[in-house]
Amino acid sequence: MKKIKNLVIIILVVVAAFLYAHIGKNNLIYDREVDNSEYVATGSVANIEQSFICREDTLDGVRAKCQIIGNIEDKFVKYSLIDEESNKVLLNGKVSAKEVKNSKFYYFKFDTLQNARGRSYKIVFENESEDAGIGFFYQKGTKPGTKLSINDKETSGTLIIKAVTEKFDIETFIVLLVYIIYILLFIKFLYKLFK
Repeated sequence: MKKIKNLVIIILVVVAAFLYAHIGKNNLIYDREVDNSEYVATGSVANIEQSFICREDTLDGVRAKCQIIGNIEDKFVKYSLIDEESNKVLLNGKVSAKEVKNSKFYYFKFDTLQNARGRSYKIVFENESEDAGIGFFYQKGTKPGTKLSINDKETSGTLIIKAVTEKFDIETFIVLLVYIIYILLFIKFLYKLFK
């Protein structure tokens, strides 16, 4: 009976760790070493384009640091992913500006793009008007393999965005299992110590 109980606990722990290890892995396009006090706000502009190279096999969206400009009650922001090589629009979406939180990262999600590793893409954000909508943040200096354009004008900088890949992460799985085993062994040790 005790063996069955232990087996059930082990199975539950492994399943829980397996489910937890399915994450949205963020690959930073910008330079994390730059202090966020140096970020520059774009304001509400008609369109912003950021090119980048994907580092994962699949791509599920981007997280962008956003700001709210003016009255966003009935405003929407459109976004598109374009293949830089063919200049073809691969995926697009539209989100209500009301869903976006000021000075926070917002997840612009799209259908999973396969065979993305090493390819160059461009994410394009479009506001309905420049009076109100969603602005973005960028840092000065262009990172290698990237290009930023604001209102069709090339700008020296890199948007504060992360390319997101939703996948099973083996590193997270192993670290969580080791942590759970450590906790269980520590509790068992304490139990024997005070028994």
